[in-house]
Amino acid sequence: LGNTSQVLPESIKESRSAVPGHSWVDILPDGSVSIGDIWGSTIEMRGGHIILNASNGIQFVSGGSVVTLAGNDIIQKARNSMDLTSSEKQIRMKSQEDLFIHSETGGIQISSPATDSGKSLKTNGEQYQVPGITFLSGNGVSLFSNVFDVRLSSFFHLSGQQAGQYPYVAT
Repeated sequence: LGNTSQVLPESIKESRSAVPGHSWVDILPDGSVSIGDIWGSTIEMRGGHIILNASNGIQFVSGGSVVTLAGNDIIQKARNSMDLTSSEKQIRMKSQEDLFIHSETGGIQISSPATDSGKSLKTNGEQYQVPGITFLSGNGVSLFSNVFDVRLSSFFHLSGQQAGQYPYVAT
């Protein structure tokens, strides 16, 4: 991209703490913009895309909300761990079609310390309170496994009536 330190105004040259020639702000012949720093991080604006490339890390810090909207897909990948945390309220995921949760080599744990089974399932949004772990499905819940192990410290309750038939356990 070249050394642009000679074409920058003197006020900008003096404010830069990086070695001239190693950091740049370039407008390329096709109208693209390239910004780079001495540590190897760049911001590229080209072909309708903005590409952030950090040699170390990127942080988004906001005193309010951060909203991300995509016309197509959002893909987030991490080499190591990925955390999705809400410190005070809920995390909600929605899919118009199917929702897949997959672990390639390990297990999947769903845990909840909630013990109040009298909470309301009739509200929406942040007022919705789930009693422990609850599965809701209009078309049934299917479990496919070589082993199904249920360990209870209190009781097992199976109830309901559909078309005059009570549920049963097939062995």
